[in-house]
Amino acid sequence: MFKNYLKIALRNMVRNKIFSLINIAGLAIGMTLSILLFLFVRYEYSYDKYHPNADKIYRVADGEYSKTAANLAGALKQEFPEVKYAARVFKREVFFRYKQNFINDIEIHFVDPEFFKIFNFPLISGFLPDPMEEPFSLLLTEQVAEKCFGSQDPIGQTINLNNKYDFVVRGVLQNIPENSHMKLGCLTPMNTLQALLGKKYLNRWGSHDFWTYIQISDNVRSVQLERKFSQLEKNT
Repeated sequence: MFKNYLKIALRNMVRNKIFSLINIAGLAIGMTLSILLFLFVRYEYSYDKYHPNADKIYRVADGEYSKTAANLAGALKQEFPEVKYAARVFKREVFFRYKQNFINDIEIHFVDPEFFKIFNFPLISGFLPDPMEEPFSLLLTEQVAEKCFGSQDPIGQTINLNNKYDFVVRGVLQNIPENSHMKLGCLTPMNTLQALLGKKYLNRWGSHDFWTYIQISDNVRSVQLERKFSQLEKNT
């Protein structure tokens, strides 16, 4: 039975070559586009899913702003027991100098101690989390470490930032996956920023300089917490 159907189909294709070619080409193009669309959607939905608690991690926005006030992370942790961890991230573009070599277009991220409790960025050499308590210490990704030091071991090396400040490399992180909204190159503890700009800069409400991330407890629903956040906004 199948052979008969196949013979009939082949005869029709031979008799109507142009029509058959158009149909086959259309089918091939349609299948290809469908596969590409599926792969694209799957990739987009995979963003940041590699973190163990991805479904409990949120970036807090202040209305239309993705960045928030310096005091927000601490206030959320203090006011809401539903918030398990809270961390701020502050970013600046800088350049490094190692000996006579200049490395441009580097983004340095200042992070709170609980950053590494929220996110999973594996350390492949050096120390963690102790470096996050040490001002002017650095964690570099493999890519940036290679860019700065080549084949040398970067651990313990001193590198200068913006021709002003010396930092010591304490650890090397595994390269950040492409499906991450955080394109990290190097990290330093938030108390480095305090040493540079003063304690008042990290204790302000009238600014939008920091990204604020939280991890909520396992038994908490984000919708419930959002309602409580609006009350905090009124009080501040």
